[in-house]
Amino acid sequence: MTVKEKEDNFYKMAIDSATAQNVAMVNEYKEQMAKESEILKGKVEEEVTLKQKMAMDGLLRENNTALSKKLLEARHHYSVCATKCKEDLFKTVEKEILAFCKTAEYQEKLKKQAWDAIKMAQGEPCVMEVMEADTAFLFSIGLPANVSIQASKDNFLGGIRVLFIGKKMILNQTYALKLEEVRHQFQFSEDKMAEV
Repeated sequence: MTVKEKEDNFYKMAIDSATAQNVAMVNEYKEQMAKESEILKGKVEEEVTLKQKMAMDGLLRENNTALSKKLLEARHHYSVCATKCKEDLFKTVEKEILAFCKTAEYQEKLKKQAWDAIKMAQGEPCVMEVMEADTAFLFSIGLPANVSIQASKDNFLGGIRVLFIGKKMILNQTYALKLEEVRHQFQFSEDKMAEV
């Protein structure tokens, strides 16, 4: 083999060796870049997932806050409406009671209350308080002499209040008291509001 051939052979082997080394380095570099790319891709995906979760949590918080505000507004509105309806209802009931007090049925009821109170007094003196409009009626039904009848300064809305002097006891059967007791206990059902 001549020097030229040896030189060409050496050159070819050097080039092949260098090319093989370069190919190996490039492949190693590609593998390294692929690994780093996968790691980076995983980190980016985690970061994106975390940011999405944080954004969703923020949106959920905002929605919950807005929903809570709307619910509070609805409950407040319900409360205001229920209070107004309750007031209107009891005004209507009061008018109905006053209309009832002008009937014969009311006079019969008042008469029965008066005689029931006399039975409870068991002969002891008592004072019956009624609305001024009812005093003449009670005088007309012939109550015993130990029963005193007075017109009340309070607005009873009807009915009778009896003071048993010997027993130191008051029997209050006035419609105003009964209406106030019912008004105090009355509540609209909140079942429908709970569904909101």
